Amino acid sequence: MNMKNKKKQTFTREIFFAQVKNDYYSSLFTFFYSTMFVFLTIEQLIPAAIITFIALGIFIFGILQILNRKLTRSVSERLEIFKSGALVNQEDLTNLFKDVMNIPKQIFSLQSFLYTIAIFLLSLFYHYFPSINLDWRSTLLSYLACFFGIYICATGSLRCTEKICNRYAEEIVEKGINPDIINTKKNFGTSLSVKVIIEIIVPVIITNVLSFFVLLQGYKPINYRHFSPYMQIFRIITIASASLFITINVCFNFYKTIKNELNKLKVSVKEILKDSKSEKYTRTSLANEMDCNVYIMNQILRKFRYLVVKASQVGKNVLDTTNQLSIISTTLSKNSLEQSTDVKEILSTMEDSNSLSKNIANRILNVSEGAENTKKEIESSLELLKQNVLQFEQINVSNESIISGIKNLCSQIENIGDVVTLINNIADQTRIIAFNAELEAVSAGNEGKNFHIVATEIRRLATSTMNSIQEIQQFIQSIQEASRKLIDSSQNETSLIKEETELSHQLESHFDTIKDTSALTFIKANNISEIVDQQTSSFSQIVITLKQISSGIESFTVSTKTISDTAQKMKELSSVLDRL
Repeated sequence: MNMKNKKKQTFTREIFFAQVKNDYYSSLFTFFYSTMFVFLTIEQLIPAAIITFIALGIFIFGILQILNRKLTRSVSERLEIFKSGALVNQEDLTNLFKDVMNIPKQIFSLQSFLYTIAIFLLSLFYHYFPSINLDWRSTLLSYLACFFGIYICATGSLRCTEKICNRYAEEIVEKGINPDIINTKKNFGTSLSVKVIIEIIVPVIITNVLSFFVLLQGYKPINYRHFSPYMQIFRIITIASASLFITINVCFNFYKTIKNELNKLKVSVKEILKDSKSEKYTRTSLANEMDCNVYIMNQILRKFRYLVVKASQVGKNVLDTTNQLSIISTTLSKNSLEQSTDVKEILSTMEDSNSLSKNIANRILNVSEGAENTKKEIESSLELLKQNVLQFEQINVSNESIISGIKNLCSQIENIGDVVTLINNIADQTRIIAFNAELEAVSAGNEGKNFHIVATEIRRLATSTMNSIQEIQQFIQSIQEASRKLIDSSQNETSLIKEETELSHQLESHFDTIKDTSALTFIKANNISEIVDQQTSSFSQIVITLKQISSGIESFTVSTKTISDTAQKMKELSSVLDRL
């Protein structure tokens, strides 16, 4: 029995049994509602009822159960994990929430499609089955009536599945989903505007269309039979009453939906007014705009309670500060009496300070004279240092000019080396040509003897030229090496000169600082001397001031009493904050 109850609690089975109950009653209504349009005889009604309810059983317990299981299996398994407490990741909870809220729409769309096909086939069966054999006009009316019935069935199924899914969604939202999704989407179920269209506007339109066809048929034959005017009027009134009942029912269901959502908002507001520190929040599924408003109210309530807690903490801090202030004011009151005694001691100390100030004035005069002499010596040393810096700079410029000249000489020597290399190449080519000429002269015999002598001489001269060029190249390399060493030596000397120049500039800067400091010392010494002179004349003013301080101490005692009263008022304010 326990296993059976546990099995019934799965999401898939809850959805299925909710649909079975809704589809069963809706199908009964649809069948009898459609029969009122065509006035089936007993002979026609029995086979029609048998075939209809057999098809309904196959559809509900066969096709619908299979499709329902495929649609909800994955979500049902994840919900079981959620119930066990193993699903805690916010992203997984958010995805599960979205999938749960999509189930009613998927079932509504699928069920509407399948029922539409089913009633179409059933209408054809009513027309072609021999025991029923409806005419085409009656078949069309039957199809329209059945279409309205299955639409009501689909909307009822949507309400049932939404109720179940919303219950699970409330638990998931309470567990914690990503709050950013509220900013991108205002509802995750069927919005109120869509509900108005589905549950009010569409049923009203369909009932009006059905009424139009019923009135259009008027007193024409129905199902190959003629009826009296009273029977036709009775039929029209019955159909209109049934349509009115359906319309009132769907409107009432929509009213209940709105009322429930408004009650959630009312509960949220009551929670705020009832207990500002309570951690209880109104559960919401975010199915429509009002549910989203409840969610926002919960967020506001959380922040409001956070502010209340902070206000309570501030009140406690104010109370602690007030107590400390009260202690401090008492201490200050005691200290003021002690300060009155200290003022008299200060008066006697002032006389000793007068003689001490005269001694300080004489010492300051000596410091001023020493600072003046130091300033003159530093100015002389600074002038000599500037001359040395100038000489270093001139040497540096001259040395850089020499380095530039040596670099130009190296460049020209490199150009000469290029020319010598070119001449060497020409001599080498000449030697090869002369050698070839010798070979030609030898092959010519006596006729080429003189030419052979000339070619041999040319080759000898070319070889001699190449040897001389090699010696020249060696000299050039020696000159270039010496030039490089000279440049490196000059650059090192230039670096040393620059360092000496920089050091001289730093010394010059330090001497300037010392000179300025000496001048400033002289000026400050004079200022201190003047201040000491003024100090003596200020002692009389200090005595007057001390008397005023004594009077101020008495006023301070009065102020301490005021502080004590203020502290008491702050205690009362702290108590008010703590009661929030």
